[in-house]
Amino acid sequence: MDRHKSQGTLQRVESMETALTCGLLLLILCLWPGTFVTAQSIENYTGKNIAAIKVILEGTQGTEAGNDLRGLLRVREGAAYAMADLRRSLLALYDSGRIANARVETQSNNDGTVAVTFFVTPQMRIGEVDFKGLVNVQEDDLRARLTDLERGSKFTDSGVQKGAEQIYEVLKDRGYYQVSVDPQIKYEASRTVAAVTYNVTMGPQATIEGIRFTGVPKIAENTLRLTMLSRSGVVFSQVQLNADIQKLLSLHLTQKFLD
Repeated sequence: MDRHKSQGTLQRVESMETALTCGLLLLILCLWPGTFVTAQSIENYTGKNIAAIKVILEGTQGTEAGNDLRGLLRVREGAAYAMADLRRSLLALYDSGRIANARVETQSNNDGTVAVTFFVTPQMRIGEVDFKGLVNVQEDDLRARLTDLERGSKFTDSGVQKGAEQIYEVLKDRGYYQVSVDPQIKYEASRTVAAVTYNVTMGPQATIEGIRFTGVPKIAENTLRLTMLSRSGVVFSQVQLNADIQKLLSLHLTQKFLD
Protein backbone atom coordinates (compact mmCIF):
# COMPACT_ATOMS: atom_id res chain seq x y z
CA MET A 1 0.00 0.00 0.00
CA ASP A 2 1.25 3.50 -0.75
CA ARG A 3 2.89 4.96 2.36
CA HIS A 4 1.03 8.29 2.18
CA LYS A 5 -2.30 6.53 1.58
CA SER A 6 -1.66 4.25 4.56
CA GLN A 7 -0.87 7.21 6.81
CA GLY A 8 -3.98 9.05 5.60
CA THR A 9 -6.18 6.01 6.34
CA LEU A 10 -4.63 5.61 9.80
CA GLN A 11 -5.17 9.28 10.59
CA ARG A 12 -8.79 9.03 9.46
CA VAL A 13 -9.40 5.98 11.64
CA GLU A 14 -7.81 7.73 14.62
CA SER A 15 -9.91 10.84 13.97
CA MET A 16 -13.08 8.75 13.72
CA GLU A 17 -12.28 6.94 16.95
CA THR A 18 -11.64 10.25 18.72
CA ALA A 19 -14.87 11.73 17.35
CA LEU A 20 -16.89 8.69 18.41
CA THR A 21 -15.38 8.64 21.88
CA CYS A 22 -16.06 12.35 22.36
CA GLY A 23 -19.56 11.92 21.00
CA LEU A 24 -20.31 9.12 23.45
CA LEU A 25 -18.92 11.09 26.36
CA LEU A 26 -21.22 13.98 25.56
CA LEU A 27 -24.24 11.79 24.88
CA ILE A 28 -27.25 11.99 27.18
CA LEU A 29 -29.10 8.72 27.08
CA CYS A 30 -32.82 8.43 27.72
CA LEU A 31 -33.73 5.60 30.09
CA TRP A 32 -37.44 6.37 30.10
CA PRO A 33 -39.57 9.51 29.64
CA GLY A 34 -38.48 12.26 31.99
CA THR A 35 -35.39 10.42 33.28
CA PHE A 36 -31.89 10.74 31.83
CA VAL A 37 -28.53 9.26 32.60
CA THR A 38 -25.29 11.17 32.05
CA ALA A 39 -22.14 10.05 30.24
CA GLN A 40 -20.70 8.66 33.48
CA SER A 41 -22.96 5.61 33.06
CA ILE A 42 -21.91 4.79 29.48
CA GLU A 43 -19.30 2.26 30.60
CA ASN A 44 -22.14 0.28 32.16
CA TYR A 45 -23.46 -0.56 28.66
CA THR A 46 -20.42 -2.65 27.75
CA GLY A 47 -21.28 -6.32 27.59
CA LYS A 48 -25.04 -5.81 27.73
CA ASN A 49 -27.23 -7.53 25.19
CA ILE A 50 -28.26 -5.44 22.16
CA ALA A 51 -32.01 -5.83 21.85
CA ALA A 52 -32.60 -3.61 18.80
CA ILE A 53 -30.64 -1.79 16.10
CA LYS A 54 -32.06 0.91 13.87
CA VAL A 55 -30.63 3.00 11.05
CA ILE A 56 -32.59 6.24 10.72
CA LEU A 57 -32.32 8.70 7.85
CA GLU A 58 -31.38 12.07 9.32
CA GLY A 59 -33.90 14.84 8.71
CA THR A 60 -36.89 12.49 8.33
CA GLN A 61 -39.72 11.57 10.66
CA GLY A 62 -38.03 8.39 11.80
CA THR A 63 -37.73 6.80 8.35
CA GLU A 64 -35.48 3.77 8.50
CA ALA A 65 -32.75 3.18 5.93
CA GLY A 66 -32.80 0.11 3.74
CA ASN A 67 -31.00 -3.17 4.33
CA ASP A 68 -28.16 -2.01 2.09
CA LEU A 69 -26.94 0.41 4.76
CA ARG A 70 -27.95 -1.78 7.68
CA GLY A 71 -25.89 -4.60 6.23
CA LEU A 72 -22.74 -2.50 6.60
CA LEU A 73 -22.98 -2.43 10.38
CA ARG A 74 -20.58 -4.42 12.56
CA VAL A 75 -23.03 -4.65 15.44
CA ARG A 76 -25.76 -7.29 15.59
CA GLU A 77 -28.94 -7.74 17.56
CA GLY A 78 -28.39 -10.30 20.32
CA ALA A 79 -24.67 -9.58 20.51
CA ALA A 80 -22.88 -7.92 23.42
CA TYR A 81 -22.53 -4.14 23.32
CA ALA A 82 -18.96 -3.02 22.54
CA MET A 83 -17.67 0.42 21.62
CA ALA A 84 -15.18 -1.14 19.21
CA ASP A 85 -18.09 -2.52 17.17
CA LEU A 86 -19.66 0.93 17.05
CA ARG A 87 -16.41 2.41 15.77
CA ARG A 88 -16.11 -0.25 13.10
CA SER A 89 -19.74 0.30 12.09
CA LEU A 90 -19.25 4.05 11.63
CA LEU A 91 -16.07 3.46 9.65
CA ALA A 92 -17.85 0.97 7.41
CA LEU A 93 -20.64 3.46 6.74
CA TYR A 94 -18.20 6.24 5.84
CA ASP A 95 -15.95 3.99 3.77
CA SER A 96 -18.91 2.82 1.69
CA GLY A 97 -19.07 6.29 0.13
CA ARG A 98 -22.84 6.19 0.48
CA ILE A 99 -23.28 8.53 3.43
CA ALA A 100 -22.20 12.10 4.08
CA ASN A 101 -22.52 11.98 7.87
CA ALA A 102 -23.36 9.52 10.64
CA ARG A 103 -23.79 9.41 14.40
CA VAL A 104 -24.88 6.78 16.89
CA GLU A 105 -27.00 6.89 20.07
CA THR A 106 -27.52 4.20 22.68
CA GLN A 107 -30.58 3.84 24.88
CA SER A 108 -30.95 1.60 27.92
CA ASN A 109 -34.08 -0.51 28.26
CA ASN A 110 -35.84 -1.40 31.52
CA ASP A 111 -34.94 -5.08 31.12
CA GLY A 112 -31.20 -4.34 31.12
CA THR A 113 -30.72 -4.58 27.36
CA VAL A 114 -29.75 -1.68 25.14
CA ALA A 115 -31.05 -0.26 21.86
CA VAL A 116 -28.60 1.22 19.35
CA THR A 117 -29.68 3.78 16.77
CA PHE A 118 -27.54 5.06 13.91
CA PHE A 119 -28.58 8.37 12.36
CA VAL A 120 -27.20 8.73 8.84
CA THR A 121 -27.24 11.45 6.20
CA PRO A 122 -27.08 9.66 2.84
CA GLN A 123 -24.62 10.83 0.23
CA MET A 124 -26.82 12.04 -2.59
CA ARG A 125 -26.14 10.90 -6.14
CA ILE A 126 -26.99 12.44 -9.48
CA GLY A 127 -30.15 11.09 -11.13
CA GLU A 128 -31.70 12.48 -14.31
CA VAL A 129 -30.24 15.59 -15.90
CA ASP A 130 -32.70 17.40 -18.17
CA PHE A 131 -32.85 20.66 -20.11
CA LYS A 132 -35.70 23.04 -20.80
CA GLY A 133 -35.76 25.93 -23.25
CA LEU A 134 -33.13 24.72 -25.72
CA VAL A 135 -33.48 25.95 -29.33
CA ASN A 136 -31.47 24.46 -32.19
CA VAL A 137 -29.13 22.77 -29.73
CA GLN A 138 -28.90 19.02 -29.13
CA GLU A 139 -29.03 17.89 -25.50
CA ASP A 140 -26.21 15.40 -26.13
CA ASP A 141 -23.91 18.27 -27.09
CA LEU A 142 -24.43 19.72 -23.61
CA ARG A 143 -24.30 16.43 -21.72
CA ALA A 144 -20.85 15.77 -23.16
CA ARG A 145 -19.58 18.85 -21.34
CA LEU A 146 -21.16 18.06 -17.95
CA THR A 147 -18.20 16.06 -16.64
CA ASP A 148 -19.31 16.17 -12.99
CA LEU A 149 -22.93 15.25 -13.58
CA GLU A 150 -22.88 11.69 -14.85
CA ARG A 151 -25.73 9.56 -13.55
CA GLY A 152 -24.77 7.98 -10.24
CA SER A 153 -21.91 10.36 -9.54
CA LYS A 154 -21.62 12.25 -6.24
CA PHE A 155 -24.01 15.19 -5.95
CA THR A 156 -22.63 18.56 -4.88
CA ASP A 157 -24.04 22.06 -5.20
CA SER A 158 -20.74 23.21 -6.69
CA GLY A 159 -20.97 20.48 -9.35
CA VAL A 160 -24.44 21.64 -10.37
CA GLN A 161 -23.28 25.25 -10.57
CA LYS A 162 -20.24 24.22 -12.59
CA GLY A 163 -22.61 22.47 -15.00
CA ALA A 164 -24.57 25.71 -15.46
CA GLU A 165 -21.35 27.54 -16.28
CA GLN A 166 -20.33 24.85 -18.77
CA ILE A 167 -23.70 25.09 -20.52
CA TYR A 168 -23.34 28.87 -20.67
CA GLU A 169 -19.90 28.56 -22.31
CA VAL A 170 -21.16 26.08 -24.92
CA LEU A 171 -24.06 28.32 -25.90
CA LYS A 172 -21.95 31.46 -25.85
CA ASP A 173 -19.55 29.81 -28.33
CA ARG A 174 -22.56 29.40 -30.60
CA GLY A 175 -23.40 33.08 -30.48
CA TYR A 176 -25.91 33.13 -27.60
CA TYR A 177 -24.28 35.90 -25.60
CA GLN A 178 -27.45 36.77 -23.68
CA VAL A 179 -28.18 33.22 -22.53
CA SER A 180 -29.09 32.51 -18.91
CA VAL A 181 -28.98 29.10 -17.22
CA ASP A 182 -30.93 28.41 -14.04
CA PRO A 183 -30.49 24.97 -12.39
CA GLN A 184 -33.41 23.42 -10.52
CA ILE A 185 -32.85 20.50 -8.14
CA LYS A 186 -35.49 17.95 -7.13
CA TYR A 187 -34.74 15.44 -4.39
CA GLU A 188 -36.29 12.00 -4.12
CA ALA A 189 -38.12 11.20 -0.91
CA SER A 190 -35.18 9.07 0.30
CA ARG A 191 -32.84 12.06 -0.14
CA THR A 192 -30.38 9.77 -1.91
CA VAL A 193 -30.95 10.88 -5.52
CA ALA A 194 -31.12 14.40 -6.94
CA ALA A 195 -32.58 15.16 -10.36
CA VAL A 196 -31.24 18.31 -12.02
CA THR A 197 -33.09 20.38 -14.59
CA TYR A 198 -31.38 23.28 -16.33
CA ASN A 199 -33.84 25.96 -17.38
CA VAL A 200 -32.24 27.77 -20.31
CA THR A 201 -33.29 31.13 -21.70
CA MET A 202 -31.47 31.32 -25.02
CA GLY A 203 -31.88 34.97 -26.02
CA PRO A 204 -31.07 36.21 -29.53
CA GLN A 205 -28.18 34.65 -31.43
CA ALA A 206 -25.43 37.07 -32.40
CA THR A 207 -24.50 37.63 -36.05
CA ILE A 208 -21.20 38.79 -37.49
CA GLU A 209 -21.24 42.51 -38.27
CA GLY A 210 -17.95 42.52 -40.11
CA ILE A 211 -14.50 40.92 -40.47
CA ARG A 212 -11.30 42.94 -40.76
CA PHE A 213 -7.74 41.82 -41.52
CA THR A 214 -4.83 43.75 -40.03
CA GLY A 215 -1.11 43.64 -40.59
CA VAL A 216 0.81 43.27 -43.85
CA PRO A 217 -1.07 40.76 -46.05
CA LYS A 218 0.90 38.29 -48.14
CA ILE A 219 -2.24 36.78 -49.64
CA ALA A 220 -4.97 38.84 -51.26
CA GLU A 221 -7.78 39.68 -48.84
CA ASN A 222 -10.42 38.39 -51.26
CA THR A 223 -8.70 35.00 -51.26
CA LEU A 224 -8.67 34.98 -47.47
CA ARG A 225 -12.37 35.81 -47.28
CA LEU A 226 -13.28 33.11 -49.80
CA THR A 227 -11.40 30.58 -47.65
CA MET A 228 -13.60 31.36 -44.64
CA LEU A 229 -17.19 30.40 -43.87
CA SER A 230 -17.42 33.11 -41.21
CA ARG A 231 -18.56 36.30 -42.92
CA SER A 232 -20.68 39.40 -42.40
CA GLY A 233 -24.35 38.73 -41.71
CA VAL A 234 -24.06 35.04 -40.77
CA VAL A 235 -24.67 33.64 -37.28
CA PHE A 236 -21.56 33.78 -35.13
CA SER A 237 -19.99 30.51 -34.04
CA GLN A 238 -16.74 30.31 -32.10
CA VAL A 239 -16.27 26.76 -33.36
CA GLN A 240 -16.58 27.91 -36.98
CA LEU A 241 -14.31 30.89 -36.39
CA ASN A 242 -11.62 28.63 -34.93
CA ALA A 243 -11.94 26.35 -37.96
CA ASP A 244 -11.57 29.33 -40.31
CA ILE A 245 -8.43 30.47 -38.51
CA GLN A 246 -6.95 27.01 -39.03
CA LYS A 247 -7.80 27.22 -42.74
CA LEU A 248 -5.99 30.55 -43.02
CA LEU A 249 -2.94 29.14 -41.24
CA SER A 250 -2.92 26.13 -43.56
CA LEU A 251 -3.20 28.41 -46.59
CA HIS A 252 -0.17 30.43 -45.46
CA LEU A 253 1.81 27.28 -44.71
CA THR A 254 1.01 25.83 -48.13
CA GLN A 255 2.38 28.95 -49.78
CA LYS A 256 5.38 28.93 -47.38
CA PHE A 257 4.58 32.30 -45.84
CA LEU A 258 4.98 31.07 -42.28
CA ASP A 259 8.34 29.32 -42.62
